[in-house]
Amino acid sequence: MGAEEGLVAWVMHGAEARFAERVCRAAGILAARVQGAFGGSQAKGDRSPVTVADFAVQAYVGAMLARAFPGEVLVAEETSAMLRADAGVLAQVVAAVREMIPAADESRVCSWIDLGGGEPGRRFWVLDPI
Repeated sequence: MGAEEGLVAWVMHGAEARFAERVCRAAGILAARVQGAFGGSQAKGDRSPVTVADFAVQAYVGAMLARAFPGEVLVAEETSAMLRADAGVLAQVVAAVREMIPAADESRVCSWIDLGGGEPGRRFWVLDPI
């Protein structure tokens, strides 16, 4: 076991490790589906690209984390601000997330994405979807 693997094993305990593996596998499947259906990207304010898959994966992971580990901090890159300003892209993201979470709607998806705005503390999760 390499140093990095040892650190992950030390930091992540049973329930957390199983959760991370399950959610990352599902998020990968979601990303592949979304990229096939909604290819292309938009430019954020800093001119870096963001895709429907980025938003959908972050919403999915945020929702799953909130369900499995309520109150846990998520530090992630995206916010819902861009989606709230572009109803067409928001609709695509909501449609993508509904494949995994049928109860997803615009409000929930934006809230799940914004969970990624947490401040790192003693314990936190980090996500960079794509």
